[in-house]
Amino acid sequence: MEKHKQALSNSFFICESDASLPQSFEEKIQGTNDDASDLKASAVALGYWKDPFISYFVAPQSGRLRTAEMHRGCFVRVKGIETIVRQFLAVYGSQGQVLSLGAGYDTLYWKLRQDNVALKCFVEVDFDNIVLKKKAVLEEHAAIFNPSSNAHGSAPVKMTDSKNEIHMGNYYMVGSDLRDVKELNDYFVTKHVLDFAEPILIVLECVLMYLSSGECQNLLAYLVNAFSNSILLCYEPAGTGSDNFMTIFESNMERRGIPVPGLQNFKDDAAVRSLLLNAGWEKVTHWRANYVFEKCFPSDTVRRIQKIEFLDEPILLSQLLQHYIFAIASKGRYMNRLSFIGFV
Repeated sequence: MEKHKQALSNSFFICESDASLPQSFEEKIQGTNDDASDLKASAVALGYWKDPFISYFVAPQSGRLRTAEMHRGCFVRVKGIETIVRQFLAVYGSQGQVLSLGAGYDTLYWKLRQDNVALKCFVEVDFDNIVLKKKAVLEEHAAIFNPSSNAHGSAPVKMTDSKNEIHMGNYYMVGSDLRDVKELNDYFVTKHVLDFAEPILIVLECVLMYLSSGECQNLLAYLVNAFSNSILLCYEPAGTGSDNFMTIFESNMERRGIPVPGLQNFKDDAAVRSLLLNAGWEKVTHWRANYVFEKCFPSDTVRRIQKIEFLDEPILLSQLLQHYIFAIASKGRYMNRLSFIGFV
């Protein structure tokens, strides 16, 4: 039991930015993006998956704790979300819109573009500082990230002059605080980057746990009412109702001075369903991350990554993954297509 607790303390949710320095709430949340991006870069460097873009945003720092459990957990998170996004775009193609809230240094758009995946638009939202840093990377490495306006190699699409906004072809990123839904809506309405009536996949990846109950309800209510034909993909830590995982998780985050009031919405499966159904989505399906890894990923993929790093106790990984959840909620006339999207 003690070993299990220690593993929980050292696993997916560890954040190693310097907590001794005075930081605002926004800076602390941005620090979790740096940590997650570092872990992604580390896993990619080891060969867990291919991502030729992440290294431009962050290089793995020496001396950081990165266990095999952390790398595999990161693999499940990244590839699980990517699987759903690709499924959605396979169904809706050039009609499909993706809205990623709290996107950080995510590189999925460029991987999709590299594979010539059809989509209408890909929109990311995060704090201003994250947008500024991401924009600086895109400008510095324009030959890598900035697409040509056509297949004949004409001048690349120029990014917007706005400091907290990026626009490159059908890719957009804007700086906004998700606690202020009016600011978010004003951007969408003013810039016309999204079609409110067309199918949209909204991605919330480890975002809701940082919001208070009221902030979470406001954000979800806005999303479900603004986008009449929407699918929501949510990935968060989640309790099982039968252990003290959430208490340990919360304690670890509090040591960094990062409140996670939204964890109460993910205390068990029933709480997750209630959160999304009460917000207004009409159908909710969810899977624990251990099920996704053990039952839904291709067996040859699982065997390949199992060879990358040795696991002393494989059962521990399964127990840890059990405490993370993928949830998909849908609303509108496209609900009948939800059967094509998910893990089987």
